[in-house]
Parts: sequence; structure tokens; C-alpha cells
Amino acid sequence: TLNPVLAQLANLRLGDALFFQGRFAESAEVFREFLEQFPNSPDAPHAAYMRGLSFLRRMPDDIWLLPPAESRETSDVESAYETLTGLIAGYPDSFYAMRARLLLGQTLERKCRHHMYIADYYGREKKPLGIVQRIEQAIALESMERERGYLPQDYRCAETPRVLLRLGRAYYDA
Repeated sequence: TLNPVLAQLANLRLGDALFFQGRFAESAEVFREFLEQFPNSPDAPHAAYMRGLSFLRRMPDDIWLLPPAESRETSDVESAYETLTGLIAGYPDSFYAMRARLLLGQTLERKCRHHMYIADYYGREKKPLGIVQRIEQAIALESMERERGYLPQDYRCAETPRVLLRLGRAYYDA
């Protein structure tokens, strides 16, 4: 169309329609294209939020019949993290940035659970240095995100007493 406002809204609504049809990969791509074509649009925070939400919906769920979700592919977790942090950094005062902080907490918890899952694997394989490495990565990630302000100061996934005791035992065994 010759009207740029209508073109923006058409792209945005296409992404929304794909999202609500459950076609999350396609909607994430449409929102990416929208953000590239119209970065200064007042609807850019909405597009970034919906893109991050699309990646979150693509993440595997915990289902009793399947292996744990943290044991599976984490590319959608990383994509959601990048999109949501970009939204918060780029549009900190928008309504969507506030909502993105909640979703970012879920994303960071999944990343932490993935590190703990790998640490469990190293524990079964009797490799204490692997346990140390993974737990330290999870603790560093958690503290870095608290410093950035993406996580509340009282949030703990990796710095729990049980995990820290496990880290001490792995150091002792190494």
C-alpha cells in the first residue's frame, strides 16, 4: 500500500494473527521484520514484546511423559532473552517493558535450570569439575542479571543453600 501507516499496521496485525493461531516461529519472524522496517514506530515495543513472547511459547514445556524441559534445545530461550532484554533496554518506560521483566524472569529461570540439569549430568558421570563449572556459570549469570536490574535482589535459583553445598562438595572432590 502507498500509505505507510497502513503498511505498519498490516505487518503488525499479521504477526498478531500468526501468534494467536499458534504459529509462533512465523510470528516471531514477522515481528523481527517489523522491527527492522519500522524501528521508530510507536508500535515497536508491542512488536518486540510479542516477538519475545513467541519465543517463550516455542520453549518446550514440562510434560511428565517427556524429558525435563531444561534438558532440551535452548535456542528459543536464548532468543527470548535477547529480545526481551533488547525491549527493556530500548524502551524502558513502555508498558511492554514492565511486562517483559516478568517474562525475562521466566527465561532466566529456564537458563538456570538448564545449568543445574547439566551439573546433575556431570554428577552422574563423576566429573566434579563439570559440576563446579556449571554451578559457577549459573551463579555468575544470576548475579549479573541482578546487577543489571533484570532480576529482583531476593531472587535465588543457583545461590540456594543446597546448590552452594553441592558446589562445596564438588570442589572437595576435585
